[in-house]
Amino acid sequence: MKGLLRALATMGPVGYAPVAPATAGSAVVVLVGWFLPVAPLALTLALLVVGTLLAVWLAGEAEKELGHDAHPIVIDEVIGQSLALLFVPHTLVAFAAAFVLFRVFDVWKPLGAREIQRLPPAARSTWAGGAPAPRGGCTSVPCRKPCTRRAGSRGRWRRRSSPVYRNGYGGHSSPSSRRGGGAAR
Repeated sequence: MKGLLRALATMGPVGYAPVAPATAGSAVVVLVGWFLPVAPLALTLALLVVGTLLAVWLAGEAEKELGHDAHPIVIDEVIGQSLALLFVPHTLVAFAAAFVLFRVFDVWKPLGAREIQRLPPAARSTWAGGAPAPRGGCTSVPCRKPCTRRAGSRGRWRRRSSPVYRNGYGGHSSPSSRRGGGAAR
């Protein structure tokens, strides 16, 4: 059973690539993703949720045998690269850009990812270290549907703590007051 879990966490021989096993894992995901038909969004999201839960568990089990954040454990690349490809148009340029940007963000580890990996084992998994990378990769590629923009934000990027996320009208009580009409301030 441990051999099967290790094989899944390392994507078989992919995790044992002599140079850059994580990049090899991402490349396999991009290659497979290129040939898969586009599934309905609800099914895709459900598979990503289930896949993420499975990947976290598999990485944790593989870490017990291979060590913390061992290079052969590349199951996190399956989920991360899949997220980076989620809304990317099906063109060679877009897939290549998503691959390169995901790898850059995965190596760079922005948005607190490096700090997550320093947490004790009970508070993190191997997968958590790469979690911010798909967001960076996906938001850097021209997506069909932007990953971090709120619908109706007129192209402005917003932090989740900004008022537009609280009530949907930029902190105002209604659309009419936002346009200058309605009640005086």
